[in-house]
Amino acid sequence: MLGGREPDLGQGPGPGLLHLRGTLTPGARALRMNMLLSATALMGLGDLDMTLQFVRSVGMIEVNPLARALMEGQSPLPVVLFKLGTILFCVSVLYMARKRRHAEVAAWTCFLVMAALTMHWTRYSDGMAELTPEVSAMAAADDPRWVTMDP
Repeated sequence: MLGGREPDLGQGPGPGLLHLRGTLTPGARALRMNMLLSATALMGLGDLDMTLQFVRSVGMIEVNPLARALMEGQSPLPVVLFKLGTILFCVSVLYMARKRRHAEVAAWTCFLVMAALTMHWTRYSDGMAELTPEVSAMAAADDPRWVTMDP
């Protein structure tokens, strides 16, 4: 007994962790959307952080030509504004449409893309220590995709 109440074991309505059936209904779409959009925005901020960490230290290959162009100015401000703007735009549009099925499909797609990008950053970060000679060679090869930014 907790505070005079029996613990919720997921057998009925209530805030228990095991009671997830109600979150899978169309009526709970707004809740799912809020969770998906929050997680997607957080992963977007993590992507921005990792990008700035690598570009301002060892450098990296940036495959997005728009982001690469923004980094040529050697200031993180345009990159930060661009990334925050895209996150805000995406989350806002999907939030406004949060009660529609197609918006949830789009939110799941954004979430999965950002989750894949987060896994990529994890592998990239883990592998960088082993790739020091290769990183030096890429930086010296004048690959136009290679970007660095002064700290």
